Amino acid sequence: MTDEQLHPAVAEKIDEAIQEGGTELDLSGMMLDGVPERIRSMTDCQSLDLSNNSIHSLPEWIGELTSLQTLRLARNHFEIVPDLIQRLPKLERLTLSRNRLDALPTWLGDFRQLIALTFDHNQLESLPEWLPTFTQLREVDISGFELTQVPKWLRNFHELEFLDVSDNWLTDLPEWLTDFADQLTTLKIGINDLDELPAWLGQLTRLKELNLSQLYLGSLPDWFVEFKELETLTLSSNQLSDLPDVVGNLTRLQTLSLNSNQLSDLPDVVGNLT
Repeated sequence: MTDEQLHPAVAEKIDEAIQEGGTELDLSGMMLDGVPERIRSMTDCQSLDLSNNSIHSLPEWIGELTSLQTLRLARNHFEIVPDLIQRLPKLERLTLSRNRLDALPTWLGDFRQLIALTFDHNQLESLPEWLPTFTQLREVDISGFELTQVPKWLRNFHELEFLDVSDNWLTDLPEWLTDFADQLTTLKIGINDLDELPAWLGQLTRLKELNLSQLYLGSLPDWFVEFKELETLTLSSNQLSDLPDVVGNLTRLQTLSLNSNQLSDLPDVVGNLT
């Protein structure tokens, strides 16, 4: 995409990023159908967000951005994973969620420097065979794969900090998730068929984000008080008619989502939150 084709708002964002040092650029949701060539000069760029556009390919020169550590391509029109990504030697985080991928390339299985890789909600029929060997991953998103159980091979992911198993067919959760109690900061288990929340979840005291949406919860257990570091709690699309006082004790909570429940008014405990 040449400079002549750029919308002025896009050009302005790129120029501002360059003036600020050129290490980060966020062009998400800018209605792009290609990657602006003006980015080519940003050889010190470490984070590039092109998500939520209409991009279907990467330009040949993307390999010149050898400082890139994070590349976000979610919510675009990619049908294949661009081979050019192999030219990014420092890449650690790659987001491919919600595209049109029906397969992942074999070379991606050799991209061992990745610590975060997401490819959920594409057209893949199953998880790639090499994923269980990617034990260096700190962020794992396997949502939307019709899984009936949390894969046991995740126990070997000793650096795990972020886990999303939402939008599957899970009926229970394995207690070995407590192995990650000292490091897991994000857990998303919404949109599953869980009968109840296991009490051992209260042992995950380092959680900062917990998503429990669409689990048909009618109440919250008392052990919620253990989530003292929780900052984001999603309880949307449940059957809550009120919130227990324990929620008011979550003093670090910044975001609380309660839409599509059975609450008649805003609970008094919300007034205690920051």
